[in-house]
Amino acid sequence: MINHKKEFGKNLKKWRNLRGITQEKLAEKASTTAPTISSYESGSAVPSFNTMLRLAEALKISPVQLFAYDNKNLNIDDKELQYILVEKFKNIPFTKRKMIYNVIDALMMENSEE
Repeated sequence: MINHKKEFGKNLKKWRNLRGITQEKLAEKASTTAPTISSYESGSAVPSFNTMLRLAEALKISPVQLFAYDNKNLNIDDKELQYILVEKFKNIPFTKRKMIYNVIDALMMENSEE
């Protein structure tokens, strides 16, 4: 039997980590507190409906995605992957971004030669 509180918490944490934000930042965006986010993620508490909507909005996902527990629903599609990469890229220092760009450019050149 699925423990919905635990699965919701794992899913919330997964999306938060995919977005690269801390519990504190998510709490700020969702008008709650970091300990409250922690309690949701541990499965010891569940948010109200309105808080769930704020969490989804803060994570830039559909509220339904907070309840996608099975692995097939947790796959990331191309658009989602692009969003995640752009968000992560923003937080990398410029010199490292240039290095990543060079790696991507080399991979693209390698693919065009095939």
